[in-house]
Amino acid sequence: MNASVDLIDRMSFRGAMLDSTSERARLVEAKVKELPPHNTLIRVEFAAFTDTDASRISGLPLSGQRKCTTSWYAAAGLVVGTEGGRLRVGERVVVTATGGDAAGWLGCSEFLRVCESGVARLPGNINAQSAALVGHPGYMAMLCVCSLEDSGGAPDKGPVLVTNPSSALGQAALLILDRLGYETDTIFGGEVYPEPSNVASSDGRWAAVIDTMGGAVLSAVISGLKYGGIAVVAGATDDDELKSSLHPFLFRAVRLVGIDAETTPAAERDRTWRRIAVDYPITSVDLLAARTVSLEGLESVSRDMVHQKQHGRVVVDLRA
Repeated sequence: MNASVDLIDRMSFRGAMLDSTSERARLVEAKVKELPPHNTLIRVEFAAFTDTDASRISGLPLSGQRKCTTSWYAAAGLVVGTEGGRLRVGERVVVTATGGDAAGWLGCSEFLRVCESGVARLPGNINAQSAALVGHPGYMAMLCVCSLEDSGGAPDKGPVLVTNPSSALGQAALLILDRLGYETDTIFGGEVYPEPSNVASSDGRWAAVIDTMGGAVLSAVISGLKYGGIAVVAGATDDDELKSSLHPFLFRAVRLVGIDAETTPAAERDRTWRRIAVDYPITSVDLLAARTVSLEGLESVSRDMVHQKQHGRVVVDLRA
């Protein structure tokens, strides 16, 4: 580890830590050396703050569909120590993941120690605040679009269906696809998505689908894909089983492409963020950022978020 990290290890820092027994998170002060023994130390500048984070900080339950929100974090800042060999001290980076780290630290902590393989370099035209706003859903959405393109997808092939478009990933996917010139269609989850008989079509309605629902919705949508259609699967919020016939795969050359955001190779993470820098309308995301708060403001914003008084995204400024 870099010599300066020995000094940093003795420093105190503040952050949000999850108690695994109670599922409550609280602000604590700790020594940097108490972080997990991974090979890359990041001084966090901005971090996303999610509904799940708000519930954990406030101790209040989420309501409605938000109860099913997947826990994730996104934190951006500077590398201050590394033993991995790929990154250098001083590089601007972003790390996104589901859950917290193994020791329970959430992304809104002044320091994080993570595996270098899960870190991406930030392109020069994306600052740390914008990266936190894009977050894990935006990163996942761009992974989906890149996989769609790698599998032969293009705007002239036909419309792309996005399931559950009200989700953060669905919204991000629609923004990116629109920016790239794709025609899009949507199917909502819950009570409003069509029955499979209304979705299926022997001729095919869609060139591709970006799906986060799985189960009956994905099965029905697959039967509605055109010849050579592509099903990009990034989640299973409804059901993790696929109940589709093999016929679309055997007789219409439909392809099923899975998205794994957790163990994506480092080179692919870097490529994805380079694409975000070009093809994700970050200025639109910035306009949605209704609040930037400090660690001291987490209790207040958490209550507002749980009670649905806060609209728009929230990021934590950890530079103080």
